Amino acid sequence: MSRIVPLGYTGKESILRTYVRSIRPPAKAKQIAIRRYETPPDKQSQFDWGIFSYIDVRGTKRHVPGLYVTLGRSRRGYLEFALSADIYGLITCLINAFFYFGGVTDVFLTDHMKTVAIGATRKTDGSSTHRWQIWLFYWESQSNSAE
Repeated sequence: MSRIVPLGYTGKESILRTYVRSIRPPAKAKQIAIRRYETPPDKQSQFDWGIFSYIDVRGTKRHVPGLYVTLGRSRRGYLEFALSADIYGLITCLINAFFYFGGVTDVFLTDHMKTVAIGATRKTDGSSTHRWQIWLFYWESQSNSAE
């Protein structure tokens, strides 16, 4: 009130409160806390590409892909930049992540990114095999604890 009276407002505070209440958006409902989903050690990891921007020495804005891998239980992360976000860049970054973590997990989660989805073959049971899974079988046989 003290800020609008000098501007010429002559009404009462209750009229102002009623008006503000009519134009204010309704309060958001309180969100219910969600229990964090925990996975056992060595069970699950997630990975996805991100595009990172930087300014080079000439002042030009450049973009570089980076693969981020996160372990499910410990939330340890690994980020590696690549020359390309193609299958070869994915495989290289994942192998380096496996060495960094000291092994592989049982399950790898990712969204429907092109690097994984293109070249997938659909099976009759509804599951699919991705081209990067072929080389992954080798790493599974070499598996050590990643967490």
